[in-house]
Amino acid sequence: MKRAKSRFDMSQQDKILELLKDQEWVCSSQFYSRYIADPRKRLHELRVKGYEMEWRWCKTHEHQGQSKEWKLNNAPESFKQVKTSTVSDLIPNNGINYF
Repeated sequence: MKRAKSRFDMSQQDKILELLKDQEWVCSSQFYSRYIADPRKRLHELRVKGYEMEWRWCKTHEHQGQSKEWKLNNAPESFKQVKTSTVSDLIPNNGINYF
């Protein structure tokens, strides 16, 4: 049986998407707090994959320097399908009832 990914197993892109999935503004400092060393590259990679995002200067915190906040506006259809699935949808049944 395949186990669910923990936050330690997640890729840096997965961690970013986890933060952005609620389509609220997320400060770049939250990416760094999850050990994403260069979120700009990961955000660029996600945009190339079809994720539509926007940024603004952070209005949530008072930073010494300028920091950006990011918001997910639209995701590819494949992300939306996974986002709305339940755990039992993601586990292969193979005739075994896990729940």
